[in-house]
Amino acid sequence: MNLNIIPLMGEVDLTYPQVITRASEYYIFEAVGHGAEKKTEVLFTRVKDHCIVRDGKENEIINSIINMPMLKGTWALWDHAARHPGIYLEDNLFCFKIDTGACIAYVRCQPYHSVNNIDIVGYTPDIEKVAKPMRIAYMIGHPAETLPELCFTVLPGSGELICIKRGESGYCSCQWSTNDRELNRRTANYCNEARGISREQEEAMVIGSMEKWKERGYEALDILER
Repeated sequence: MNLNIIPLMGEVDLTYPQVITRASEYYIFEAVGHGAEKKTEVLFTRVKDHCIVRDGKENEIINSIINMPMLKGTWALWDHAARHPGIYLEDNLFCFKIDTGACIAYVRCQPYHSVNNIDIVGYTPDIEKVAKPMRIAYMIGHPAETLPELCFTVLPGSGELICIKRGESGYCSCQWSTNDRELNRRTANYCNEARGISREQEEAMVIGSMEKWKERGYEALDILER
């Protein structure tokens, strides 16, 4: 099974506690376990189970996650984090999510000396209906921590290429704008990607520029649903 690992830091994603407390309706399974410092086996216990993954794929998903080399003990986790620093958050805490297509699993690892404690919570892909607005609302409420100084986007009506500055209402015209909406969109994508700016960060900047900065992003939930 192909496991797509997505660091939470780079995505400004939900934290592990938020997933558990705010999105229980999308819950599939929860498992806890630990790995020794040097040994290759990982011991897991299923603590909750109300499986809603069809065709009996749940066990395949769990087994694929458990067998990931990066979870085989504290050394393996630190080695993986050295090559993929985005999974490290703070205070000896590693968090990332795995998207299998049939399931999104949030993984939380906290190594202590010789033991690596591991928590896994699985959700249906519909979790994104809850997660995305929460992420964008958080970014608008914490712009200095999560958003770039500026980004590029396209006006919905005219298709003009524009520039948005963090914390400022409105927008600035861009000299690279053309009469071709699709070309402007590609230019915005290229400029943002070159600066490491995600589409969600762009969306947060757009919503924030609509005089939402002072409201700390909470109205972003309503805007995104429209």
